[in-house]
Amino acid sequence: MKNKLFYILITMCQLIFITGTYVLSYYTKRKLGMNRWLMYHNMQWEKQLPVFGIKCLFATLIAVITSIIIYKYIKSKNPHTKFLTLSMIAFVIIAIYIIFYFYYFNANLQKTYYLNAIIYVAIYLFQLFKLLLISL
Repeated sequence: MKNKLFYILITMCQLIFITGTYVLSYYTKRKLGMNRWLMYHNMQWEKQLPVFGIKCLFATLIAVITSIIIYKYIKSKNPHTKFLTLSMIAFVIIAIYIIFYFYYFNANLQKTYYLNAIIYVAIYLFQLFKLLLISL
């Protein structure tokens, strides 16, 4: 019962985060103040942080963690439920999307790039936690 409740709460958090990325993109296109705020913070982050290195590090970590989880899923001796299989498919799709997002987009193409990247990594971590919750 507790696992089911945690699973539902984590899924709701993921939906809220996905909605947040849409709202962030919407207001960036519609409101000039939001666009300016994001451009200012993007410039500050690019000055203060090694953005390319962080982006490569996270993409590599996501690829490695996803590979390990897929390997453990395939090699497990326990029978797989449909629920676990669907969660695993969602996990892989999220990982592929994040890696694609990291390498295809940049802050010049999409003003919300850095904030969305942080939110997408959080969604990935939530999905990882859900997989661990199901498999235990």
